[in-house]
Amino acid sequence: MLSLLAEIISTSADTIKGSRLQVHWLLVLLLFFSLFTISLSLWSSSFQQLASLNLVELCKASSGRDGCATALPAEISVLLNALESPVASLRFAALQGLLVIKELLSAEDHGTAQTAKLIRRLWVARFDVDEENAKVGERYSFP
Repeated sequence: MLSLLAEIISTSADTIKGSRLQVHWLLVLLLFFSLFTISLSLWSSSFQQLASLNLVELCKASSGRDGCATALPAEISVLLNALESPVASLRFAALQGLLVIKELLSAEDHGTAQTAKLIRRLWVARFDVDEENAKVGERYSFP
């Protein structure tokens, strides 16, 4: 498993598309999204900051831009579910991550259940009890 992970990490996104590694790559992305959100909710201090930074970097790598992967609904759902966490730093990291992949969110079909969930969660984020989170929540615009 570690050799497969090393191969996936060392391979560019353009090479992965259409290859046998694509399925494994998508699974790794989902696992990393989940790992960082769980880490943020369980630990504190420097490890939490590191997990937060890595979650945002993972969102950048999944932004759909040139040379990057594209976050799928499962990865976006991990971020949306993180917005319901009682841990303010996890909600903040999820909001930051969603800002990074904002173009993907606006390109989605606006009639899906996930889009409705996204709009509800981002609207609620504007009124977060943590002031920093509320400020980030206000940075989202709605159609």
